[in-house]
Amino acid sequence: MPKTVKLTWEFVFREFEKRGYILTTPTYKNAFHPLYYICRKHPQVVQYIVYNSLQRGCGCWYCGLEKKGLARRLQLEQVVKATEENGMIYEGLINPDEALHSKSYVRYRCPKHPDVYQQMRYNNIQQKFGCPFCYEEKRKDTKFLSNTHVDTSTYLRGFLRDWKYKSAKASGGACILSGSLNYEVHHHYPFLLMLRESCSKLGLPRHKWARNYSKEELAALSEEILRLHEEHGLGICLSGALHDKLHSLYGSRRIITPEEFEEFKRLYHAGELFPAVTKEKHDHTKKSTK
Repeated sequence: MPKTVKLTWEFVFREFEKRGYILTTPTYKNAFHPLYYICRKHPQVVQYIVYNSLQRGCGCWYCGLEKKGLARRLQLEQVVKATEENGMIYEGLINPDEALHSKSYVRYRCPKHPDVYQQMRYNNIQQKFGCPFCYEEKRKDTKFLSNTHVDTSTYLRGFLRDWKYKSAKASGGACILSGSLNYEVHHHYPFLLMLRESCSKLGLPRHKWARNYSKEELAALSEEILRLHEEHGLGICLSGALHDKLHSLYGSRRIITPEEFEEFKRLYHAGELFPAVTKEKHDHTKKSTK
């Protein structure tokens, strides 16, 4: 077995030079002994590293921060470009401090509805999702409905924008448990029950696709759905993870009682709904209390 050759200080010095560093430690002992150096780009700080880490590509901490910042700027440019290519005006990120990912929320305005600031996940922008107000205007056209696969539930939920806005405002614009700004609006009285009751009251069959109803029938259904939402009151904001967990525990096609919801809140505050790491993950966008 060949004998390991001990590196000289001069050789190590040259290796630091190649990386743009000035080695200040006067002696070299081994690959795991701390070596102090100065980065030529950040000469105001003396740093240290072991030679083994230098060989593996590690180096100046400040250069690393700059590279991460550049990568984030490049990602942000992609988000801005995708938003503008989708015909929308980019207005920033909902949570600018978090790492960019496919589910990051982007704030934007529609050129046809510029007075309303809207938000959408980045992956939906990439999939060419558009302004919901424009979509509502299109789907009121019978010709548009006859040529698209819009299910009845999705069509009718599109009329709930004002109800969702009021519900979010009543919840403080954040999940009422975790404080997350990425939330969904939970119905105290299930939407599917309202749809079933609306069809029953109007004497209409349950069709999967909205195009199977006439324009007059869709108008009557949307009016009845809105009336039932007014009757049953506003919803509450829950993060996506908590909303999914609530329905997985208590069901999605039945009314969750106040007692059950209180039990759900107790489980959340006791940390029994999610492992600690998951709870931190879905709470990372907490609303500031300052």
